[in-house]
Amino acid sequence: MPGISSSDNRLFFTSATVQAAKFAQVIYLTNTTQGYTYSLTAQLAKSFPFGLDLMGAYTYGESKDVNSGASSVAYSQWRYNTTDYNPNNAELGYSNYDIRHHFIASVTYKINYFDRGATSITLFGNLYSGNPFSFVYNGDLNGDGQTGNDLIYIPKYHSDINLVPLTTGGVTYTTGQQWTMLDNYISNDSYLKNHRGQYMVRNAATTPWENSVDGRLTQDFYYNYNNKKHTLQFTFDVFNLGNLLNSSWGRDFSVSNGTYSLLNVASKQTATSPATFTFSPVTAAQAPFNVVDFTSRWRMQIGIRYMFD
Repeated sequence: MPGISSSDNRLFFTSATVQAAKFAQVIYLTNTTQGYTYSLTAQLAKSFPFGLDLMGAYTYGESKDVNSGASSVAYSQWRYNTTDYNPNNAELGYSNYDIRHHFIASVTYKINYFDRGATSITLFGNLYSGNPFSFVYNGDLNGDGQTGNDLIYIPKYHSDINLVPLTTGGVTYTTGQQWTMLDNYISNDSYLKNHRGQYMVRNAATTPWENSVDGRLTQDFYYNYNNKKHTLQFTFDVFNLGNLLNSSWGRDFSVSNGTYSLLNVASKQTATSPATFTFSPVTAAQAPFNVVDFTSRWRMQIGIRYMFD
């Protein structure tokens, strides 16, 4: 049954299950001909006789599907798959693994000490366009019995969303105050501001661009024994070298479960009335993504290796 709203006309359900007393979590999954993935890569590399090696590459790709298969059981595959209309027939959206732009580069300089050994210094850089995620409603908007799987409709005007007063922390926020905060939030998000008046496309939003630089120092010692070459190698690695130099560099971002609850469902839509919503001032003051603590820090590693022919 279609919802009643001036803008959001998604399908909604009057009953989440059929014969719930007899069955539970009966999920039927089948294959689909929808979905695709492709990538194009260009690379340049050059080696110089004095020991310098350079490489740079760029990959552009796109990946779309109706379900990214990120969960371990059928029920989770269905219930956590975000949709803007019918969870039983999900729309084509961007994959959880869609990374649009990816740059890599490396530089290595090696000094040989005749047949005694060699010293190498390598830097490897990685830059890509962020991880995909979706803005969803907090609550069960369409009555399918699941929460957090309904993609938002991005309001263009105050009249596009039925806000109701919200009291939190002893303060009551009027619908006008909430709209001002929500309108400002949308205007400052790179995806939302360009798609007002539309449904959120699954995984179309992305975290900020991410970058990292790793460094390695390698020291080799050579010696011959019984006409065979033996090498004792020491390595010293620094991962996320940029973060060692500046604490705001090399940050890794994530969104829990790939979804961010932007709007709260105050009341579900019915056959006679549209749904109502609230927008929290707490949400208005925070970013939709988190900084991953461990991978955003620089790390050091020391290694030793013995090799022989």
